[in-house]
Amino acid sequence: MNGLPALLADIAEDLGEGSALTLARELGGQTVKVPRNPEGSALERRVGVAIAGWLSERYAAEIVTIPMGPAVGYGQMLQRIGRAAADRSLSANEAARKAGCHVGTIKRRRGKVRRRDDDPDQTSLF
Repeated sequence: MNGLPALLADIAEDLGEGSALTLARELGGQTVKVPRNPEGSALERRVGVAIAGWLSERYAAEIVTIPMGPAVGYGQMLQRIGRAAADRSLSANEAARKAGCHVGTIKRRRGKVRRRDDDPDQTSLF
């Protein structure tokens, strides 16, 4: 599939486009520690035996940020990011998965909100 980030393109080449899209949908934008033995792992439960095995063969015991897959509408994405970042009951990884964005986006968004909340008397320059 053209236009996919390298990791997803490699999976598409080896396991098929469906597997690449499954990985992007389930874990895209999240940081994942790849287990040495994926059997019975949370990774295997999320993405299946074939994808977890493929990742383990190449990235065992490494921390990998899974690339985002094909995007949806920009306005919808911004709304999902705002709602997920505001939900403090979610970890950054959980919020990224819920919003369909990168974990760094959630962290930046939460950081901006926190800075504004630090001093309620401080007005925004923008």
